[in-house]
Amino acid sequence: MGARNFNLTPISPGLVDTIISWNSKPLFLWDSNLNSTEYQNTKLIVREFDTQKQVWESNIDINQKKAVYNSKEQLRPGTLYVWLIEKEQEKEKSNLIEPTLFRIMSVKERKKIDIELQELEKKYRLAGVSPEEIELRKTEYFLNYQFIDLSNNTMNNLWSDALTSLFSVEKPSQTFIELRENLFKNIKTSSLNKIEL
Repeated sequence: MGARNFNLTPISPGLVDTIISWNSKPLFLWDSNLNSTEYQNTKLIVREFDTQKQVWESNIDINQKKAVYNSKEQLRPGTLYVWLIEKEQEKEKSNLIEPTLFRIMSVKERKKIDIELQELEKKYRLAGVSPEEIELRKTEYFLNYQFIDLSNNTMNNLWSDALTSLFSVEKPSQTFIELRENLFKNIKTSSLNKIEL
């Protein structure tokens, strides 16, 4: 492993107030002003924290600033993971992002949210609400959902799941894109105020 050389800021999961994620196939988000042409052979890697066993890797485009966990194998509830971005050049690897921890929520808590989200989606579909509006309602649900993180005994919201929901809309309208960018900026500003983006 090359010298630590962090050029990207991790945003989600794991850095926005809480390390807990409901989604077992999370969306990874980072901030960067790097030029992707200088950063070929760049990969996002997920490892189990305790064993350091690599469970997934994906080639990424730094400029996209996001990547979806798309392995057929879902991440396991209750397990602590670490994600990082590596650049490989001339047989040497270097970290471009600070390795960031996240934990998939326990089965019991996930089931409760599953039921509530299904009810929410059914309610709005029956009311003829657009898919974009449904995702905004889900985002609002995650932003307002509070739980106690037993690892540090604090009350938290599901910020990373809210962001995953925001970015899950395929072919969003311009209005939705603008709304998403504003919400994303607000989440980053309020939750990452100690980090310069």
